[in-house]
Amino acid sequence: MAARVQDHPIVQCLLTIPGVSLITAATIDAYLGDPRRFRGPKQVKRDAGLDPSVYQSGQRNRRGRTSKHGCTALRAALIEAAQTTVRWGDGPLGSLPTAPEEEGSLRERGGGGGAAVGHRLANDAYGRALSR
Repeated sequence: MAARVQDHPIVQCLLTIPGVSLITAATIDAYLGDPRRFRGPKQVKRDAGLDPSVYQSGQRNRRGRTSKHGCTALRAALIEAAQTTVRWGDGPLGSLPTAPEEEGSLRERGGGGGAAVGHRLANDAYGRALSR
């Protein structure tokens, strides 16, 4: 499988993202398909199930954890790459704090935040695939 996909232009572009391996890039490419079918990165995150679940009742409107509706394999690939980036990466995604008011990177605080970095990774993957 690696020999088939390693020369694919979108896979090569995705491999430049920190934390993305050949198999992860091939998975993202396979499930995204033609990136022009999405209006933007928000739809990619929704397709992967990384969008927040929404609870509404009357005047209440609360956003909860990720909805997990969508493609399980794509969500798993994005979260796996995000966790690798947080744990081992020195790039900009690895130093992403979970909230603006918190100090220190996710890596310094012991990891976590896979979904937060997964959001950034989905945005980055969509932008790079679209530029190809």
